[in-house]
Amino acid sequence: MAFLVIVDHFCHPGREADAVERIERNGKLMAQVDGFLFRYRTSDPKDASAITTVTGWETESAYRAWLELKPGDAATPSPYRHFVSRGLFVESACIAGNGRST
Repeated sequence: MAFLVIVDHFCHPGREADAVERIERNGKLMAQVDGFLFRYRTSDPKDASAITTVTGWETESAYRAWLELKPGDAATPSPYRHFVSRGLFVESACIAGNGRST
């Protein structure tokens, strides 16, 4: 099954727009990597500085390939105070519209 990566980004005050721009740019680049399935960006209605992304990959190795290709942003100060990233293997799924679970 697939590999998911969930990243909780915590932005510096006033840097939320910079964070969104960086996340969107990376999403467009991810879409060019073999094995990329999707990326969702979410917002917290109670905390504008908290942004969570969920990306789906065919395999963990596809995600690792992205990490190798991911451009650095050393020239630009990070918009994040910190972030927490975790990778998860999908063990089962129920998908709307196709009437089946895996």
